[in-house]
Amino acid sequence: MSLPLLLTSALALSQAGPGAHEALDASLPDRIVFDAPGDGTHWVLGHSYKACVDGEGLTFHPFLGGDAPASHATFALSGVSVDAEPLALAPPTVRREGASLILDRGPIVERYDCSLDSVEQLLEVDVQGATGSLRIDVAVRSNLARPSRARAPFRFGGSAAAIDIGEAFALPGDGSKIPVESIRTPTGYAILVPDEVVEAAGDTLVIDPVISSGSLFSNPPRPFAVADVAILETTGTYLVIERAFSATDSDVILYRAPTLSGGTLTFVAAIDFTTENWQEPAIAAMVSTGDLMVVATRGSGSGRRVYARRSSSDGQSVGQPFLVSSPNVEAFDPDIGAETGGPFSLRRFVAVWSNRFSSLRGVYARPIGPNGPVGNALQLNDIQTRASIPAISAGSGETGTFDPQTFRVAFKQTTGIGLESIWSVDLDRNASVKTPRWRVANVLDTEQVSVSSTNELRLPDGSAPFVIAWDSGPFILGDIFAATCANGSVRGDISNVSAMADERRSLEQRRPRVAATREQWFLTYQERELLGEWRTYMCSGGPAPEGFGLAERNQILLDGGTPQTSATLATYYESSGSVLDTIGYAVWINESGATQLEGGYLRQEFGGNVAGVQYCAAATNSAGRRAWIKALGNGRPTSIQRLKCSGAPVGRPCFILTARESGFVPNVGGAAGNLCLGGLGFGRFSNQIGITSTAGTYSFDLDPQSIAQASGTVAAIVGETWHFQQWFRDTSPGGATSNLSNGVAIEFRN
Repeated sequence: MSLPLLLTSALALSQAGPGAHEALDASLPDRIVFDAPGDGTHWVLGHSYKACVDGEGLTFHPFLGGDAPASHATFALSGVSVDAEPLALAPPTVRREGASLILDRGPIVERYDCSLDSVEQLLEVDVQGATGSLRIDVAVRSNLARPSRARAPFRFGGSAAAIDIGEAFALPGDGSKIPVESIRTPTGYAILVPDEVVEAAGDTLVIDPVISSGSLFSNPPRPFAVADVAILETTGTYLVIERAFSATDSDVILYRAPTLSGGTLTFVAAIDFTTENWQEPAIAAMVSTGDLMVVATRGSGSGRRVYARRSSSDGQSVGQPFLVSSPNVEAFDPDIGAETGGPFSLRRFVAVWSNRFSSLRGVYARPIGPNGPVGNALQLNDIQTRASIPAISAGSGETGTFDPQTFRVAFKQTTGIGLESIWSVDLDRNASVKTPRWRVANVLDTEQVSVSSTNELRLPDGSAPFVIAWDSGPFILGDIFAATCANGSVRGDISNVSAMADERRSLEQRRPRVAATREQWFLTYQERELLGEWRTYMCSGGPAPEGFGLAERNQILLDGGTPQTSATLATYYESSGSVLDTIGYAVWINESGATQLEGGYLRQEFGGNVAGVQYCAAATNSAGRRAWIKALGNGRPTSIQRLKCSGAPVGRPCFILTARESGFVPNVGGAAGNLCLGGLGFGRFSNQIGITSTAGTYSFDLDPQSIAQASGTVAAIVGETWHFQQWFRDTSPGGATSNLSNGVAIEFRN
């Protein structure tokens, strides 16, 4: 007779979910996720598990917490016999049909029906003309402790992590539920179906043991580790997130961020959720095609390699993972940029990474297309040195033109005697050198380098500027530095952003990220007081001929007043379509207790280009702050430039001081402030005295054709640099005094 036999089991992976995230909930996809990474396996990701079907069977991985040891169990059909006669099991073919994963063994078909919280196994066996009892042997290979009971229910594992095998039942189809015996075997367990149950079932018999998760952690720690951001202006902001599935296995998931008007974080695609351990993800967006490309390290230890994978912006088309770095050398620190313009019908990305071979490290770049590399890797550093932590910008070039694309790359290089420096090189779309590598700055203990693309601004000589930012300094004394760069050189002075932007003068700042907006740059970084909690901050600025000038000093990227810690941060930008504001997006990891993903849009009033560079730190005033001045405008001597001051006490008389030269005189004239002007004389705009606002601010419109001097007013001319500072009345424990802001220098230009 012909007897199709259906064996069903539920792998129920219920658990208490992680705590709610304050800003972005990326804990779970909103639907079941399937993936076929091209190696013959099929994967499924649910709310608290992932599972793989291959030629052996089903391997089940419960999510026990990001810091928990990896746990798994493989259930493989090892034998089926009728009346003690074994059935021949053909090598299976593996496929997916809808929400089911299938192993087709010819006369025996295993089906795994998947849902968010469980996997139900169905085994259909064709036993034509056979009678007698049925035995189904299941081999279980697991890193959990084997069960001690001889009969079901079984438990693999213990109190912290367990998989339970429940009693089995036969469901003949007439509504009855008949218990059948399950016994422990040396390799797993066996289900025994008596001959009378088999013969009474007719054509179909369902055997229903239940396989479920046992005790799990109630609050899984460290679900998130790293995040990066890319923006497609037509479809939205995209976050690629490293999610720690276990202590030795991280997954990389792609989400769409909420819009400016609100909403929630939505799942787009799984870049990888196998057990290959993908880490350090970075993402780039191809505006012309809507493609997103993610690079990450895959593997662990000396087996780490850089891989890439493409996804469409809606997640409906996901390519196969492909190797980017050398197959034989450990690789890490990946980053990626995308072409933004040019006439090419097939756009390219350029990836960078660090290789490690023995004691040597090198930085490499390679062009890649939608489905794989399209050229060879190029080493960017001097082969006599070590290099690491590379960063790459998006490509420059206007859409629809024949302007060649330029990718800016920055990295840290170390000589054999331990001297560190930041270097830069310009690449074309083939990852060939356009501008030879050049030294940006000497550094100390640098942890992160970041480089922006160019934007709509140009320097006086017509060159397209970009910004390189890095941290430098010994333990607990790190600062953030930024340099305006163009055509293989630093333009003006390197700016200590920490000294200028941080009014509290915190001891340590680390991990900068810089990104170009339409006419400014966002710069984000982390800072902490003496070995305290990290906080995430943002400032903005732009290029001036004499260096990098700030348009907005540091602002904490949090709602509310509770300091948060941060592990990583990424920024990018989108155009709002208005010349009055500029928009970016930042995302960071909150490591207070169980990690949480936080992020949001950065939006600020534009108000004009940066016209000057800050220098010379101010002293603290009676408001408990350091007064600060910025210069906005076009830097031309024939145009009004606006000086905007903040951080002074409320309601105090104030005016602007100016001189051709800079200087530094602390407690000038017995007052509380630092004079940042020098030379033989300086001018006072004392006939234009103002009063600081209720917010401690003051604005002054500077006419460069009428700059105050002791002998009268003079006109600025092209090529001159003038220095400006706010003076204001203040109080001190000793009585009335005066104080000053920091200084800002404007080099006037055509």
